Amino acid sequence: MSTSATTNLERRTIEANILSAVFDVLSGRMTREEALEVICEVTRRAAWEFGAAFARQAGGGPALAHFATVLDIWQAGDALRVKDVRLTKSALSFSVTRCRYVERYREMGLPDDLIYCLSCARDYAFAQAYSPRLELQRPQIIAKGAPTCEFTFTWRD
Repeated sequence: MSTSATTNLERRTIEANILSAVFDVLSGRMTREEALEVICEVTRRAAWEFGAAFARQAGGGPALAHFATVLDIWQAGDALRVKDVRLTKSALSFSVTRCRYVERYREMGLPDDLIYCLSCARDYAFAQAYSPRLELQRPQIIAKGAPTCEFTFTWRD
């Protein structure tokens, strides 16, 4: 019997099903903005835990070269299409040209503000938990109508 690892996209789809139901309940008990903030906080906490766990896997401690390997996890199962990956001693940058996370959430009928909380809001928390020396600049994202997501992670000494 063969088993395969669950991809990040599959895991996020399961989470989105649960969190969208929680969002619906919360929206009936508080304002939409408050409900969104709860969902964003939950996903940021999960991303923080994942970032800290990923940092613990770095032999010799967190480093930009190790951090760059997270792209393999994020892209698994064709979840992201990435181009123009550039890794220097102080920065990792790339463009996401297709985001199946956003596509999947839209197929589920989720609104864009909830999609942002379920996916995009994770990135900053993940980076900070990996290392406080890591800074993310992301001036545009697909979830907010841009044609690409532009990422630059800078390692501060």
